[in-house]
Parts: sequence; structure tokens; C-alpha cells
Amino acid sequence: MSMTVTELPHKEQALFRSALKLYEASQYKKGLKVSEQILKKFPDHGETLSVKGMFLAHLERKEEGYELMERGLKINPQSSISWHVYGLVCRSDKKYVQAIKCYEEALKADSENMHILREVASLYVQMRQYSKAVECREKLTAMNPFFPSFWLGLATAHHMNGRYDLAIKVISAHELGNNQPPLDKYMISELSLYKNWLIELNGDYQQALEHLKEIRPQIVDITGWKEKKARLLLKADRKEAAATAFQDLLERNSENDDYITGYMECNGLDMKCDEDQDAVLEVIGTLQQQFPSSNRLRFLPLMYSTGDNFAVAAESLAKYALRKGIPSLFSSVRVLYADKAKGAALGTLI
Repeated sequence: MSMTVTELPHKEQALFRSALKLYEASQYKKGLKVSEQILKKFPDHGETLSVKGMFLAHLERKEEGYELMERGLKINPQSSISWHVYGLVCRSDKKYVQAIKCYEEALKADSENMHILREVASLYVQMRQYSKAVECREKLTAMNPFFPSFWLGLATAHHMNGRYDLAIKVISAHELGNNQPPLDKYMISELSLYKNWLIELNGDYQQALEHLKEIRPQIVDITGWKEKKARLLLKADRKEAAATAFQDLLERNSENDDYITGYMECNGLDMKCDEDQDAVLEVIGTLQQQFPSSNRLRFLPLMYSTGDNFAVAAESLAKYALRKGIPSLFSSVRVLYADKAKGAALGTLI
């Protein structure tokens, strides 16, 4: 009959626990010696054989290590430790499907092992098995509902499974609870923004705007909050308010392409559409007057103009950059040489 860890004498139990700690500390050679010390007295102890195999696998003796782990499982096929050890090695060797099977077998013997549940939940996500990840995270949250990483993991699993409504419910149920450790102001800020994103993903832009207004006092990242507001206003088709929001962002940073693109969209313009190019250049000109120090707004006309308009814009940029002694001028215009006509015009200019 196979012997479990708890059936080992007290001294050997202590040695077994020390071997596991040595594995966590990546001291594989020392761990191997400890496991061999146990096996001298109990050569057929399945769990120690598995642990020894794990150490060998991490010491580049993989074939021998796998043989020992399989031997340990034959001796004690109901051992959660042996299955867990096998799963750890398979995961380390990127055998993710086999690792999941090992973890599942380990959970049959020890269904409430937090370490195994967390590890297999991560693997489920990695292998896109989101519904199973949700099941694992629900178990972990039920075991300790006041531990933030557990219920946040559950919310994230629902998110990845496409159930944004359930992810929102999880956060709403726990964000104001007696969390241990308690959430600091930065975590509360990021969590509030994440919840708002979930509301946005759920398609309710008006509710997302209302929620965004509610959480404003909790937010530390003011720029991130303003970016969300501008984007949500645009998605809610409130273009005039969105244009004002993007204008505010441009005053903070007129070099940001996303802000410029968002402002264009508020004016019903697509910067990639050829039919909109004249109107785009006109808006860029208006923005240049508002933000004369913006290098990005000075460069954008070169991207969207052609012919004589391009030559004039290129000459204006070159004179400004040379006068200011900007060393990155030639690096900036390099992308324009992909267009043969623009490359030829730049060659003439130089």
C-alpha cells in the first residue's frame, strides 16, 4: 500500500517540507539531496519520487526526471502532490495541455487547494478556456471573498469570457467590502476606471458617462479620466461636447496623435479618407494657430498634402527645423520617402 506524506515519520515529513521550500527558492541541487535522503529510508515513497523527478527535470536531466515522476504516480495515483509536481514540470516545459490535465487530476484529490486553483486558472486563460477559468476563480472567491486578487481575477475571467455584465457585478459587490489587504487610493482609482471600461464594452455609453462623473473624486490619473470622457462622448454621438473634451486634451499635449484624430472625428472627418484631405488640412491649419509650438501639427500637413501644397509645407517645416537646430528633422521626414512623388519633392528641396 502506498504511503502519503502524512504517513511518513515526523523527521521525514520535515525533510519533505524543506525540499518543497528549496524548490520554491530554486535551490534544486540541495532539494535533490534532501529528497534522496528520504528515499534512502523509503525508496518507494511515491510523492518523494515525484519531487526528486521534479528536481532532476530542472537540472537538465529531464528524461530521468519524467521517469521518476511517472513512477511516483504509479505508486500513488491519488496523490495531489504528485500530480501537482508533474503539472509544474509540464508547464515549465511549455506542455500546457498536459499541465492542465495534471492540475485537474490534482484537484480531484484536493479540490480546495488554492495554489493549484490559481495555477490552473492562469493556464485556462493562457489556453483560451475562459469558462473553466471562471469556474476556478469562482471557487477561489468563495474560499476568500475579501482577498482582492481573487475577486479581481474572477472579474477579469468574466471579462475575457465576454460577460461584461457579470464582471461589473463582481466588482460592484466587492469594491467597497472589507478587503484584506485594503485597497489604496491608486488601486481604487484604477479599479474605478476598469469598471467604467467594462460598462463601455457592454455598450451602454450613457451609463458609462454617468459612472465616469460619479468616480471623478476617486481618480488619480486625471489625464486618463479626461481621455475616457472624450472617447465616450464621441461614441455617444455627442460630437460638440466631445470636440470640447479633445480640445482640452490638446491643450495638455498637442503632440498626441490620438487627440488630433479624435478631434477630427468630432468634426466628421477621417484622416485616412482621401475625400476628406482638404478639410483635414484646413482643421490642422486652425489647430496650428491655436498651438503654434506643436511639432506634430507642423508635420501632419506633409502627410496629407500633395503637389505644390506639399512643397510649401515641406519648405516651411525645413526652414523652421533648421532655424531651431532640430537634429531629428531628417529622421522625421524619412517616412515620406515611401511616396515617390514626395521623395522627389524633398530631394529638390534639399
